[in-house]
Amino acid sequence: MYYIELATGLRRGELLGLKWEDVDLVHGSIHVQRQIYRIDGEVVELPLKTKNAYRTLPLSADSLEVIKEQQQKSGESPYVFPSATGGPISPDSVLHMLHRVLKRAGLPKVRFHDLRHTFATLALQNGVDIKTVSGMLGHYSAGFTLDTYTHVTTAAKKEAAILWVVSSPALSGSFRTFSRMGHGLGLGEKRQLEQRAKREKNKEKS
Repeated sequence: MYYIELATGLRRGELLGLKWEDVDLVHGSIHVQRQIYRIDGEVVELPLKTKNAYRTLPLSADSLEVIKEQQQKSGESPYVFPSATGGPISPDSVLHMLHRVLKRAGLPKVRFHDLRHTFATLALQNGVDIKTVSGMLGHYSAGFTLDTYTHVTTAAKKEAAILWVVSSPALSGSFRTFSRMGHGLGLGEKRQLEQRAKREKNKEKS
């Protein structure tokens, strides 16, 4: 589960909402179509909040193998990552599971959402264009993504360095494929965003 999170940058509810009907094993992609929330103690399935959140993401070869292995474990459940009863996993339970995994691995405790931030931070640090990252994250605009990740804090860099050890094989293939699907940045838009980033950097110096 956490490997797929680091390879796709899905929101926690989106990851838990994945069903086998959303997975295209032939073309190596997943369709993000719903989310799982805990409301008043009940785990429920909800629609996504914005139209950009509905998206198709490519899977790297390694991620596809992980998904295929998971299919053997999920039994008859319609969910890719089911609970013991076959329904969706509670978002709170997934966080507790993550903390146990990190503790066993001797790594510091992080929030589940930090895995999503790690995905985006590593992508941008390794030269993936802002529009591709924005599309994969399901943000409403590349400008929002740029505003969110213009200032990468020292703490975020440390978290990214820690998690890069397990995430790096899963990332590069997904980025390249997503760009080929037509989500790359146009030259004019790229220049605008670069100029905007440059202005932000000059403000820091002044």
